[in-house]
Amino acid sequence: MEILLHKNQFPTGSRNSIQFVWEFGKLKILTYMQHITISDSDIDKRDGKHYITPPSLNRQHHPEEIEIPVTVIEQMDKLNINLKNSRESIAHVEHKTGKIFLSLNADGQIIAKHGHKTAISDVEIIENKNAINVQALGLSVQYIEVPSTVETAYTKAKNIKIMEKCILTSAGKSLLTGKDYFKLNFQIPVSSWDCVEDLFEDFGSGLGKKGELTGWLTNQPEKVQKLLGLKSTKGKREHDDEMTQFEDAITILEKTK
Repeated sequence: MEILLHKNQFPTGSRNSIQFVWEFGKLKILTYMQHITISDSDIDKRDGKHYITPPSLNRQHHPEEIEIPVTVIEQMDKLNINLKNSRESIAHVEHKTGKIFLSLNADGQIIAKHGHKTAISDVEIIENKNAINVQALGLSVQYIEVPSTVETAYTKAKNIKIMEKCILTSAGKSLLTGKDYFKLNFQIPVSSWDCVEDLFEDFGSGLGKKGELTGWLTNQPEKVQKLLGLKSTKGKREHDDEMTQFEDAITILEKTK
């Protein structure tokens, strides 16, 4: 896609006509003799101005230096930033000052970019809609609604983070059966819970009796770990037993000294 950034006062195609065109991050200068694609290294910056010397076509051709208007440099910088933001984004939101590009960072938060400015936010419910705080962008609004594609990606990333930290921990022994029960340390996503719900029992809120089990618990930790892909972890009771054995061994060693 080509965007005309500037054209001098001479008719297009005439010997003195010069056009400055942006095309996907590249600046092109179109003259009667040449069409030149230039890079930043080709631009000579002097006294706050920008110049380019076109290459010679032959020994008899000695092109004159061309000054690049400051408006061309400003527009090119803005277009290049938007192109970079667009390539890194999942989606964008239209605003009267230009597009706001949205992506996710490594922590699963939403990054909003508008030109050189960046805002990072989690999703909040604002006026019954999923939105993010973009105050750092300096716009006329503090929040913008999140497109469905970004919301889906955000939820998926958050769920992955939850499952990475999720483990089973010991909840204690049943006062009725003596069985060992385990609980999840996080409330897991619905899609994951559906896979293991049948392996859990609801012990309710309880009456506060010492040692009484409460909440959703399982006595089949290995099956839950396998289905959810959890790291194998030792329950608190097993850990306590190992510590007791270790302390007993230390005591025996001290007595034999």
